[in-house]
Amino acid sequence: MRSYELNTISAYRMSMACLPHLERAENASITNSGSFSSAVPAYDILPYATAKAALNQMMVSLAHMLNKRVRVNSILIGTVITPGYADAGITPEMQERMMHPDNLIGRPGRPQDVANAMLWLCSPAGGWISGQTINVHGGGNVVRLFGH
Repeated sequence: MRSYELNTISAYRMSMACLPHLERAENASITNSGSFSSAVPAYDILPYATAKAALNQMMVSLAHMLNKRVRVNSILIGTVITPGYADAGITPEMQERMMHPDNLIGRPGRPQDVANAMLWLCSPAGGWISGQTINVHGGGNVVRLFGH
C-alpha cells in the first residue's frame, strides 16, 4: 500500500491541488514520472510496478477529464542510475548489472535524458500531445531489473 500511496495517490492529490492554477494557465500541462516497469512483467519490484501501472491509468483518465483545459502525459522511465539507488537498498552488485541494461542504446539513462523529455512535453513544442505515455528507456523491452 505504501508504494501505491507514494506513486499514485500523491500524484492525484498534487494534480487536483494545482488544478485551479493550471486551468488559468496558458499551455497548462501535467507530466508525470512513470516507470517502464509498469508496462512489462516486473515481479521483482511488484508493488512499485503495479503502483506505476495504476498511475498510467490515472493519468490517461485525467487527460480525458481535463480535456481542452490541461494536457496530461506520463513518461515511462527506464533504468536511470542515480545516487538514490544505494539509499533505496540496491546493492553494488545490482547497480553494476544496471549499468549494462538490455536496451537499444546500450547504456543506462541519465537524469538529463528524462528532464529533456519532460521539458519537451511541457513546452509549447508538446502542445498537441495529451493522454500519452511516452517511453524514455533507451529502446527495447527490458523485462526485469534484477532477474535472470
